[in-house]
Amino acid sequence: MKSLYVFFFLFLVLGKNVGAQMAIKEPVSDFEISIDHSSSGVFTLLCNKGCAWQKLSFKDDNPERVYHINDLGMDEDTGNVHFNFSIQYRKKEIILNATRGTAWKKLSFSYPKGKRKQIIDRYGMK
Repeated sequence: MKSLYVFFFLFLVLGKNVGAQMAIKEPVSDFEISIDHSSSGVFTLLCNKGCAWQKLSFKDDNPERVYHINDLGMDEDTGNVHFNFSIQYRKKEIILNATRGTAWKKLSFSYPKGKRKQIIDRYGMK
């Protein structure tokens, strides 16, 4: 009976490890983007590395509007891109939701008084 418990325990532990090793994980993309929000309500994204673009800008005039950003620019198409996330400005909070190429799924932040820039990369906020 004792050997049955040992076998069951080993089966659970080893089976869990084999399943974890078999899971396919999507690779993260090496990028760095600076998000700047001006006092006039304009967002400027500057890509420091990992993008085909250097600068993207948009105005925060519609809190329901969601902008889709990837390594090719501002586009909702996620077909052949290395990373993809959405950005939305709501109630003085910036909300990012990633769908591809990042170690994070959701980030949110607000700017402290006097600071208007945040840097993000594949792992989160810097």
